[in-house]
Amino acid sequence: MLDTDALAQVRRTLEADGFHLDAREDGDRLHITVTADPGTCGDCLVPKDVLRQILRRALGIPAESIDVTYPNDSLGSYDPLGPSDALGPDATRVTREETAK
Repeated sequence: MLDTDALAQVRRTLEADGFHLDAREDGDRLHITVTADPGTCGDCLVPKDVLRQILRRALGIPAESIDVTYPNDSLGSYDPLGPSDALGPDATRVTREETAK
């Protein structure tokens, strides 16, 4: 189970710059999708490996178990750790509302 307080802190940091973080657990994998408000620079995010390290430190999980999708990924970006939309039937979604509690 994720540390929802730590996830909320990372989420608030991103939201200050016009980004939104959605987290879904699927077994031992964490799937992170970052979206951007209209007009927000989708290319202005830290590299995915940096976000993985931030999440690793905040959540205490291995960076290798974190899949990240960024706003411009649909334009052909490549994530060497795999697609974040490869969810199985046991996926658990952690919403902003849950982390705000």
